Amino acid sequence: MLVTPGGLQYEFAPFWRRVVAWIIDAFLLGAGGFVFMLLMNPIGLISIAIIVIVGLTYEIAFTASQWQGTPGKIQMGIRVMTINGNDIGLLRSIGRFLAKALPGIAASILISLVGILTHMGKKEANSIENIFYLMFFLIAYGMAAFTTQRRALHDYIAGTAVVLRSPLSKAYESELTGLEKYAPKTKSPAYNVSIGKVTAPQTPNSPPPNKSPESW
Repeated sequence: MLVTPGGLQYEFAPFWRRVVAWIIDAFLLGAGGFVFMLLMNPIGLISIAIIVIVGLTYEIAFTASQWQGTPGKIQMGIRVMTINGNDIGLLRSIGRFLAKALPGIAASILISLVGILTHMGKKEANSIENIFYLMFFLIAYGMAAFTTQRRALHDYIAGTAVVLRSPLSKAYESELTGLEKYAPKTKSPAYNVSIGKVTAPQTPNSPPPNKSPESW
């Protein structure tokens, strides 16, 4: 459970929800990019730069906003928060997005080293490249399916977590023990207090105050 400073409890999002949210976002970005290409017809590096900028803006803006997640995450009822239960904010959202690129960068470096050491041809290098990219991608993102907090590599790097959008309850309510929660509420006996004098509470079998036992 993720507990916010205000005491709200959030359950970590199941892996399948994150996968479906990613598919929805990929479809929306792909459809938007396709329409843009048809209308503007950019070429070469310009089209690549536009795709990167749009993807970056889409991810960062929605995650740092009041919705705390992309349209795919909103549709699947999940949100992104810090591991301490606070809003992610703009800078952390940027860092989280950049952290997603680390598996690809690591794979590229490893592929380059393998190519230098083995002197493999271009065809073999392309085959190894695809395998490495897939392997690093599965490790970095597949962590969310097996870790107890359902966090991927970029979540650990950015200090974030993906949780269900609706909180479960107040944290202090779940921490009550059986005795604290179900013990009957009793009133303590009242004491009569006056200046210089304290009178004990009366019970049915106790003698009246200021009277000796012989006068009962």
